[in-house]
Amino acid sequence: MVRRLTLGLILSLSACSAPPTQPPQNLPTATASATVAAPTPPPVSGPPLARREAISDTLHGVEVADPYRWLEDEKAAEVQTFLRDHQAHTREVLDAMSWRTPLASRLTELSYLESVSPPSRRGTRFFFSRRHKDKEKTVYYWREGREGKDQVLVDPNTLSEDGSVSVRGVSVSWDGKWVAFKKAENNADEANLEIMEVATGKIRQAEIIAGAKYASASWDATSKGFYYTRIPLVGTVPEADRPGHAAVYYHQLGTDPKTDRLVHEKTGDPNVFIQGDISKDGRFLFVSKYYGWAKVDVVYKELRRDKEWKPLAVGMDAKFYPDAHKGRIYVLTNHEAPRFRLMEFDPSQPDVADWKEIVPQHATAVLKGMHVVGGQLALNYLEKASSRIIIVDTNGKQVRTIALPGIGTVAGPSGHPDDDVIYYGFSSYTTPDTI
Repeated sequence: MVRRLTLGLILSLSACSAPPTQPPQNLPTATASATVAAPTPPPVSGPPLARREAISDTLHGVEVADPYRWLEDEKAAEVQTFLRDHQAHTREVLDAMSWRTPLASRLTELSYLESVSPPSRRGTRFFFSRRHKDKEKTVYYWREGREGKDQVLVDPNTLSEDGSVSVRGVSVSWDGKWVAFKKAENNADEANLEIMEVATGKIRQAEIIAGAKYASASWDATSKGFYYTRIPLVGTVPEADRPGHAAVYYHQLGTDPKTDRLVHEKTGDPNVFIQGDISKDGRFLFVSKYYGWAKVDVVYKELRRDKEWKPLAVGMDAKFYPDAHKGRIYVLTNHEAPRFRLMEFDPSQPDVADWKEIVPQHATAVLKGMHVVGGQLALNYLEKASSRIIIVDTNGKQVRTIALPGIGTVAGPSGHPDDDVIYYGFSSYTTPDTI
């Protein structure tokens, strides 16, 4: 977890330099007469020194020394001894710091807080996540109805004794009966995609999908299956080439994942990430290809009509994020608009030249996201490091601006395309996470 890693990094860095022999001299004081005092720790021995070897490489005509190359063989006995000696020295330094325990206690108090995510409705159920101050990992919950009793959906903290199992990419079917999530051993990137019945908590063991490192389930309108990205298993293709073998598949509940239908072939380029998403009504299937952080190509199908993929936005140095509602396709893009704008087009006329701009680029704010809620569009802006939420109709006409509690950051908003209610999280330097 980031909070714990941060603390560990602070403490480890303390061991990289000689321990202080006197209290720090430049710490601020509460009053003119206040003083800052810290006990002088006992002296400790210096860190073990690594031997140097006369090794160098000539790169582009320049000689580059590499005297510590022997340390790259982590299984070598000499390397193992060196690591043990360094660990012992680090322990000696840390144990001598009397202020370490109260510092760790205070950082834990400030970092491990209770918070809840905005809920999402699926069927008659509401789903949300909660961070507990006494648990290392986020727990996922559901309720039957808005006022129902909280029930655990997935608790990663209980999946292993040592906390080495993680859960990511939790996605619930539209009817609220099924959930698909990635489960990773040893908190690794490699993961399996598991499907669970919400009411019983039972995993469909025969349908565990391997190669789900990049998977995120996009459920179809029937809630009988989902689209996802799958890559070959470790060792089946060269490791560096695996991302280029990622392809989009469709899994139908009750079938063997080995028979899952290929929806979009691999890109063949390990630098290009691919993902499939289907619209809530099941009419449009989008496949996005991400070229790093600066460019996204999108192709799509109208599933009832199209056999071949049609280009939505291909070959332009810009990002495109599509969604669909009642037969219209909306696209959030920074094409010719670095702060992003919202476009709309008729699927029968998909050419970019025929797109209609319904929300132009803002003069100063960045349009960070768009969500279809209650037949309207909720827009999330960021201006001067502070969030704003504006509601517009499907033609881009502003309906209202949501009055936030103050200057802060919004999570979401989240909601259902057919509901009149949206939820969002708000936090600031003086306001804890609030839904």
